[in-house]
Amino acid sequence: MLEMVIDDLDNENLYEIELNHPKHRLMAPGPTMVPERVKMAMLRSIRHHRSQYFAGLLEQVRDGLREIFRTDGDILIFTSSGTGMLEAAVQNFFSEGDRVLVVNTGHFGDRWVRICQAYGLTVRVLEVEWGRAVNPKLIEQRLSEEVGREIKGVFVTHTETSTGIENDIEEIGKIVRETDALFLVDTVSGLATSRYQMDEWGVDVSLSASQKGLMCPPGLGFAAVSEKAWMANRRATLPRFYFDLASAKDGMADFKTPWTPAISIIYGVHEAIKMILSEGLENVWERHNKLAMAMRAGITAMNLTLFSINHAPNVTVVNCPDGVTSKELRGKILERFGIYLADGQGRLKDRVFRIGHMGYVDKLDVIATLGALEVVLKDFGHIFDEGAGLREALDVIRG
Repeated sequence: MLEMVIDDLDNENLYEIELNHPKHRLMAPGPTMVPERVKMAMLRSIRHHRSQYFAGLLEQVRDGLREIFRTDGDILIFTSSGTGMLEAAVQNFFSEGDRVLVVNTGHFGDRWVRICQAYGLTVRVLEVEWGRAVNPKLIEQRLSEEVGREIKGVFVTHTETSTGIENDIEEIGKIVRETDALFLVDTVSGLATSRYQMDEWGVDVSLSASQKGLMCPPGLGFAAVSEKAWMANRRATLPRFYFDLASAKDGMADFKTPWTPAISIIYGVHEAIKMILSEGLENVWERHNKLAMAMRAGITAMNLTLFSINHAPNVTVVNCPDGVTSKELRGKILERFGIYLADGQGRLKDRVFRIGHMGYVDKLDVIATLGALEVVLKDFGHIFDEGAGLREALDVIRG
């Protein structure tokens, strides 16, 4: 049975396994679990996307996303993955040959690099050791070295779920705003999970998606855009059609999307925004911080080591114990407890496992995951103080 489960981890053919578990816990860093309220909202009858009803709904979604991004700028909504929105940012604000600086702190920083290169930008890469956040002073140094060779944009990942780190967007923003460069941030996993204040921190373009902190299925991408970025858009010459953000901005004046949107997911995002704002955004951030601290306390008490140094509040990346692969460990946890953990990405594949605690995750999900991990580690012969992980996590939760 275990061999079959492990094989299925790669092809997602988990139907038979999930039948054995009344609750399948998706403890991965995206997509994430969807609340019942959001699921029910998505079951509503489809309304036409050019109707007055839908325009009113879109206005409420726009206003709610402004609160969550902490911006007065434009909010644009596309049927897209998060990666699609990263590509849209490159297409809409730059021209071929433009010199840009990409901060590469992991798998998704590398994605920024590849998208910029695909569109013919002149890419300067600040490589950061995986597991560490970038030191903002290094960005300042690199920008000073490029004086006379204008850097048009600085690209950073907010929370890098491949390595478990969070970059200091606030401090980086202070540096970038002293230049003419645009500051573009991938906050696909960071939005509504970690403190983020777009306008106050001087971010010009923020990109996110529906399937992480916003507690919805994949399918919607979001761009929040500053006036400085729109000025760059008017000069940019890279080709664009589907992801024409200026056209989308014009449409949003009447609360219309440029193309037929994923209507049911917009219903879900509308409901998720109500849940987030009802809880209070500050409380949402604090909940994620506390769950992260509990998870990390439990993990280290089990004689496991964390991969990252500068921890993000939405994911914990754990080094596999000696003699056990990520595939084996995750397979047993899925088979016995119905809990799905994520593998490492890129160079970390099968060397680490990643536990997502973002969006619709609570303290019982953290406790269940740690308890399952203790049982499975014991089966593998890993030596640790049995029960220590749960005790340490509960101390954090109670504190």
